Amino acid sequence: MKKLAIGLLALLLLAGAGFFSVNQYVQWRATQEVDAVFSALRTSGREAAHGGVAFDLFKRSLTVRSVLLREPDGSRVAIASLVLDGVTEPKDGRVSARRLGAEGIEIEIAAAGERPRTLYRAPGASVDLYSGPDTLLPRERGQHEALNLFLRQMAASEATALSIPELSVRIEAPASGGVATALGYRNILIEKIAQGRIERLSFADMGFTATAPAGQPDLAAKGSLKRFVATGIDTAPILAATRPPGKAGLQPVYGEVVASGYSVVHGDGSLMEVGEASAKGLAIDPSIGVLGRFEELATLGQKQQPLGDADSARLMETASDLVKAIGFTQFRLADVTAMDSGTSLKMGSVTLSEMKQGRLGRLALERVSAATNGDKPVLIDTLALKGLSPLPLFAFSARAASEGSVPSLDGVLTLFRALDGVEMKGLTAPVADSDVPFRMQDFSLDWGQFIGLVPTRIAMKVDGMSGPISEADGVPLAYLAAAGLKQASIGMQLGITYDPAAQTLRLAPGVMRIEQAFATDLDLSLAEIRSGAFEDPIAALAAAQQVAVGPLTLTVTDLGFVDIILKEKAAGAGTTPDAVRTEFTDTLRKAGAELAPLYPEAPAVAEALARFTEKPGTLTLRLVPLSGLKLMDAIAADPLVLLREFRITATNSTP
Repeated sequence: MKKLAIGLLALLLLAGAGFFSVNQYVQWRATQEVDAVFSALRTSGREAAHGGVAFDLFKRSLTVRSVLLREPDGSRVAIASLVLDGVTEPKDGRVSARRLGAEGIEIEIAAAGERPRTLYRAPGASVDLYSGPDTLLPRERGQHEALNLFLRQMAASEATALSIPELSVRIEAPASGGVATALGYRNILIEKIAQGRIERLSFADMGFTATAPAGQPDLAAKGSLKRFVATGIDTAPILAATRPPGKAGLQPVYGEVVASGYSVVHGDGSLMEVGEASAKGLAIDPSIGVLGRFEELATLGQKQQPLGDADSARLMETASDLVKAIGFTQFRLADVTAMDSGTSLKMGSVTLSEMKQGRLGRLALERVSAATNGDKPVLIDTLALKGLSPLPLFAFSARAASEGSVPSLDGVLTLFRALDGVEMKGLTAPVADSDVPFRMQDFSLDWGQFIGLVPTRIAMKVDGMSGPISEADGVPLAYLAAAGLKQASIGMQLGITYDPAAQTLRLAPGVMRIEQAFATDLDLSLAEIRSGAFEDPIAALAAAQQVAVGPLTLTVTDLGFVDIILKEKAAGAGTTPDAVRTEFTDTLRKAGAELAPLYPEAPAVAEALARFTEKPGTLTLRLVPLSGLKLMDAIAADPLVLLREFRITATNSTP
């Protein structure tokens, strides 16, 4: 028994000695492996150093302290402690770990050219079920080497989750004199990372402060965001943007983004709040150099305001490139409030739809309320801009800044291409010195079918436009006011269309309706207009000599205006409306008879006008040119002589 006990003790001592020998070997081997990795990094041109290395055999846990990596451009990564739990032996250039933890993290992207200095700090971070390269990938030369390396490293790695309890970011634009933006994030969680894609990214809240340039305290800002969630993230387009331009075209980056509780207060006291912001189908075009453009924009934003001509032109060009480089399916802001001294603006929602190739399909503002200095607010149910493109505006502004003068007519005409149309519904606006507001139920204005810089199709519609009236407003509103009406309601519809095949320009419809007064509809056309007339002013002047006058039709429907005029005239003359009516119709018929030798149609036209006055209904006048009457000749002619160039017919119908 004694021998057995002695034997067991000897075996335990031997095993213990063996364990410590193995543990020392493993520790040595781990140190050698780490040294080899850092040596390879130094060979690739980086500065790479580390402190102590420890390996726990039972936990298969590797700890590396005081990690420092520095790129040739000055960008660096510093980690006080890096721990890999459940780490595997490197194989085929890859390593896996059950959990990767880091403490005391500091990442600096050095300033270079237009690129701002950016410093990231986090007390700690952890990665679950990590698998990736056992060293940093080779460096790719370029302007965004640090970002390029990070994204390539991510594309080669996989993990179920990355969590960062706290993160601070400081951004300093080059030559900004200490002007900086500081951001702080809490509870960042990135889930399911694989092949450069991220299933979900979120953080609990974010706060930021922006210091102002010297002498411009109003540009300071402080704000926060309560919640942020992004899904369907693909970093490949961003990686492509760090490389030389490749294939052009929008590439998806985010499937959907939702954020809530945004607020910002500026140094001048103005503020903005957004209840929720969301975006779908966010994409970028890497070939346009979107990263460099963002950096240029940030640098220009930090310069002393106002910008000089050269910087202003550069700002417009940079913004133009960014607009071309960004696309999305939808971007929406809900419950928006903006306030500054004496002015407030509230919107139920702002929705931008279908942004691509520098043009926005639709921008819609809903439930708008705007007030100034405590006045009654202007209310709008919906205001929408269709086919909005800021590119012509940027080009116009850049040209004005670079030329240092007022742009040419061509420059002004390019602004038509900045928008396809406008819609507005439910407008209510206060009117000074009146209890009756101005209202418009529906308004729309569209244009298109461009020839050169000129739109050859215009359509406008106004429904339910009303407001206060007075006798000082002129005809016809003065008559309505004199009749005791406090407000008038007006509707209009206008259409102008050019037909290149027929070489005709037609105005139809040309409708105006004033409730309780009258409605008119004008239809006229011009002929022999070559399409080249729209290409430039010189061509237009030359073509104007050949433009011919076409048929004209005017339809007038009485809605009570005839009786209002007769009553007003009768009151002024101290007689009756019927007496005024009889006197006026007799005068019409007599004038028609007197003009018959010169104008054969005069008696028939006068008779139609007289019957319209006697029994108001609908009067239709039609003028048809007898021969190829030129527009310029018609403009220069005496009106009475001009009438002989038309065949005139008039018809009257009663209700």
